[in-house]
Amino acid sequence: MVKVDNIIAFPGCAVIDPDTKPAPILTGSDYGRIEVLRQQIHRALLCQRCNLDRACEMISGDRATSVSQASLLLFALLKEHGTHAVTFYRPGAQEFSSAEIWISRVLRAVQHGHERQADALIAWRIEPIGRRRARFLIGRLLDSFLERDAA
Repeated sequence: MVKVDNIIAFPGCAVIDPDTKPAPILTGSDYGRIEVLRQQIHRALLCQRCNLDRACEMISGDRATSVSQASLLLFALLKEHGTHAVTFYRPGAQEFSSAEIWISRVLRAVQHGHERQADALIAWRIEPIGRRRARFLIGRLLDSFLERDAA
């Protein structure tokens, strides 16, 4: 633990209590969503490469897109247009990878209407050519999760 007795507070700045715990990175609903995605990524790894444009076109006309369909396409997009390696831990793991935390933050930003934050997070991990499709698939994935949670 760092000793903070010798730090002089700058006037007008908030003083941080060393015993303050940081805010949780993930919320309760994020844990359940990550578990579902952890199970789906194994299926995505077994699937053959698909035509993302055609697949997105097909599900755009179907409002009843399942979590499975949306997540499989999102993982395919991340594989094809991602700028970072996508790592998901095995189902039941207590820790979370940076990709799992990223997707949770994007879903939460879209859910709460924080469009700029969602766009910035998408831009951070996806090449420009795939961002429009990523935004669409993340929206569909969130809709599927919300519909499933309401049932």
